[in-house]
Amino acid sequence: MRNRIAFLTLLLLFSACSQKQHYQLTGSFNGPVEEEWIYLGKFMDNEMKLDSARIENGQFVFKGTFDFPEVYGLSFHPSTSPQIAPFFLEPGKINITIDLQDWEFGSVIRGGQANLEYQEFKRIQEEKIINELHLLRSESQHTDGAERQMIDFKIAELYEQNNELTLDYIRSNPESPVSIFLLAYIFFGLDSQELGEILTSFSPSVKQTTVYLEIRNFYDTQVALEQRTPAFNYSEEIEDINIEFDAENIIQTLVGLNQGKPIYLKIWGSWCVPCKKEFPYLRELQSKINTADLIFAYFCVLSPENDWRILIQEEDLKGQHFLMSKELSEALLAKLQDRTVPKYVLIDKNGSIIDMNAPKPSDDRILALLNEMIK
Repeated sequence: MRNRIAFLTLLLLFSACSQKQHYQLTGSFNGPVEEEWIYLGKFMDNEMKLDSARIENGQFVFKGTFDFPEVYGLSFHPSTSPQIAPFFLEPGKINITIDLQDWEFGSVIRGGQANLEYQEFKRIQEEKIINELHLLRSESQHTDGAERQMIDFKIAELYEQNNELTLDYIRSNPESPVSIFLLAYIFFGLDSQELGEILTSFSPSVKQTTVYLEIRNFYDTQVALEQRTPAFNYSEEIEDINIEFDAENIIQTLVGLNQGKPIYLKIWGSWCVPCKKEFPYLRELQSKINTADLIFAYFCVLSPENDWRILIQEEDLKGQHFLMSKELSEALLAKLQDRTVPKYVLIDKNGSIIDMNAPKPSDDRILALLNEMIK
């Protein structure tokens, strides 16, 4: 079944590359909506705003052409909302029912060979891994001690099996747009050598997709970061910072660069929508603080260098910027006992961390806290 689907997908890709393909996308929601517009864009595109459609009586329609099948996404607010419904844009008619509670995994897509291929993979994944994973997670909430440790061990094993299942599919179907979409969910966890080998194996058509180009950009950055840590101070101009971090002393190195000054540290990623939502509040906060007395520092994790540099200047993020390698990113988040971003940290004049979960810029408490640190 899998080989047959992959073969059909390959034929579809070849025909798609030869000329513009026409599509019609109709959609609805599994509940009432108040929004007037919905946006269509390429998945993993930073802007993700290529076309828009008006929502009328809970329904919408997109029509147009595209060059080759790849993953697109639907969203109410592409720049600020994490809710995105991904699907494969293909020739012909496609219908989607958006699950308002779970856009990404609950939405139902009908039509298109790649969409069918992806649904078949998800069915196998659920049978082999996901259903059991849900049961174990539920059990773990009602156990403790040795029994809880055993369940956690089984959960870790299932995650590993899921990675193996996904990688096996990707390696077996390098010509399929489904494979590059699956890679988008696991590439952060792969080492540079393995990720490089997988990226090299994809067909020319897949290498044209936005998802491939974004992952390739990330990979190229990680290879470069093994040799250096890009860092600069951004004020009126960009001034490079010469600094070397090691995984054991990341915070201490930042403190050494800014001896005697308190630091408000933001840990973020170029791909992180909640991180970007705080940028306007951060600029407003800086306008109320004497930045000569307080350092605004930014550790960007697991992000392509080009996206990192562009966002800093587009958002006018004044302060010290550091692009962390995968190794440094993981060590930093482990040190702070929280692997989620955005994350904010307060460091006092003596170089001590006084809050590993500081208020974000939009929080009314942060201005008073920073002023107190400056005194």
